[in-house]
Amino acid sequence: MATVLGIVILAAVVGVVMLVQTGIGKSVNAVDRRVRSGTYQSGNRQVWTGLKITSPAPVRQTLEAVVTTVNAHASAPALVGGLFVKARGDDWVIFSVGNKLEEALNSVLQLQESASGCTGTFTVTAWKTSGADVAGRTELPRLRERIARAVSELGGTAEEVEERSS
Repeated sequence: MATVLGIVILAAVVGVVMLVQTGIGKSVNAVDRRVRSGTYQSGNRQVWTGLKITSPAPVRQTLEAVVTTVNAHASAPALVGGLFVKARGDDWVIFSVGNKLEEALNSVLQLQESASGCTGTFTVTAWKTSGADVAGRTELPRLRERIARAVSELGGTAEEVEERSS
């Protein structure tokens, strides 16, 4: 009986410690976001900004031009995080930031045929935050710029659009 009581008390103590750690972590993140609010807002603007794409080229040609111009790793890097192609279909590609152990950000470029070539969108679909740091804050402007350059070289346009509001 004493053993069972000891195990129950130990489990209760472990549970309380875990709750306290979670509460402290959330408090630290909230304070960090408040203190470095400019960093947090800038990061959110980056993940909330997408692209509206119009290209005179067909879907396959546009997608191939974008993937080539973006020049991301073909698969997730082993340890040091970076931009890579997570998956690709006939009319879409998923770009991720991270490594084999963790993905910090996912984004998708989706295209569809149109009468004059193709149209599509680029959006961030998932991202992680740690305090005021938003994953992809530095990679996303370069990624959008490379997508826009690839589409522009085909004679198309890539217009920035805000997907969400802060």
